[in-house]
Amino acid sequence: MTFAVLSRPAQVARLRALGRAALAAYGLQGAPLRLLQHEYNTTFRVGVRYVLRVGRAHGQTLAALASEAAWLHALAEETDLVVPAPVPTRPGPLGQLLGYLKLDARLHRYVFDLATGTTTETQLDDANTEFPSIDSRAWGARPRYAYTVHVADGETVRFDGLLRYDQVTGERAEYRFGPGRYGSEAPFAPREGSRGDDDGYLVSFVTDERDVRSEVEILDASDIAAGPVARVRLPQRVPLGFHATWVRADQLRRKGT
Repeated sequence: MTFAVLSRPAQVARLRALGRAALAAYGLQGAPLRLLQHEYNTTFRVGVRYVLRVGRAHGQTLAALASEAAWLHALAEETDLVVPAPVPTRPGPLGQLLGYLKLDARLHRYVFDLATGTTTETQLDDANTEFPSIDSRAWGARPRYAYTVHVADGETVRFDGLLRYDQVTGERAEYRFGPGRYGSEAPFAPREGSRGDDDGYLVSFVTDERDVRSEVEILDASDIAAGPVARVRLPQRVPLGFHATWVRADQLRRKGT
């Protein structure tokens, strides 16, 4: 007998058995299933923490499911909305998707010879680091210092610290946000009247996932290993993000206001 001609209770019973079999891949054998909805898709509550959705056969492609998972991930990371978090199995399409979101990046220098058309590539460090930035006043020149975020070892992209590179001596300094704490890109904010490209501060939004609170951390760019010189506790959580920039207050003011 085909699924379509079964009664509603019989359809739910068959899907419940299918769900119990699927939960074994998540280590949830024997978890109670309570029906929440049986329409185009069928949804069960699994215990008190999880929800299992069983889709119609041929209803969605793997690409569509991966896109939906990526959308949920983006909403969770970039907004204050409370959204369900897809739970990956290993291996599986969702596990592969999260693998694509990982970063395995190393700091490099590229030199472009405009006369010969050749390019020279040099790896400068072994640390997994991304989003390099410099003092914006030195764009188009040769700054001495570069600042990057350190990429945490995990299933997806999170920044667990900052690095500072001296491009003259090759020395590296670093600062870590601490267990369960992740930050954003940290742009350089020049000190009032500063004269060098490390005479200022690095500014980053940092979220502590243990108490779901956020703060702004401000570090002396010339000595980031010493840790923040100031912390500003924010009244609400700021979702984890990637890019950031620094703009002075006078640059935000419109002329005549």
